[in-house]
Amino acid sequence: MLHLVYSNHLEALADALAERLARGRAKGSLFETQRLIVPTRHLEAYARVHVARAHGIAFNLRAYPLDRLLHELLLDYSGGKLRLLDLGALRGLLLGALLDGGQAHDDLAPVSDYIQGRGHCEDGAELRKFQLATELA
Repeated sequence: MLHLVYSNHLEALADALAERLARGRAKGSLFETQRLIVPTRHLEAYARVHVARAHGIAFNLRAYPLDRLLHELLLDYSGGKLRLLDLGALRGLLLGALLDGGQAHDDLAPVSDYIQGRGHCEDGAELRKFQLATELA
């Protein structure tokens, strides 16, 4: 279950986390992994230290940065069969299509003109392909 706790004071957030983890451990197994969503790795480290100070140890905490949470949940849910298409993978797919001549289609004539540098500097077609793939991703 997802629980949202917010505050303007870091200590209050860390106290709420330690309390919620203690309640969760009392209800369930000590070996059950608890998920923690954090905006930065620095706050993850702070939370782990705070929990360790409050309980003597911090174990079975799995921290996810905000941008990786959905990816990790999808992997867990699908048993590793499904993945999200991230920025790097999408850029790679687009770049592959551009490098393989995917711009040869009539509807993509302006793209081809841009890439080939027609009317402008004709050097650097590969660089323009990479830049275009990056912008489209």
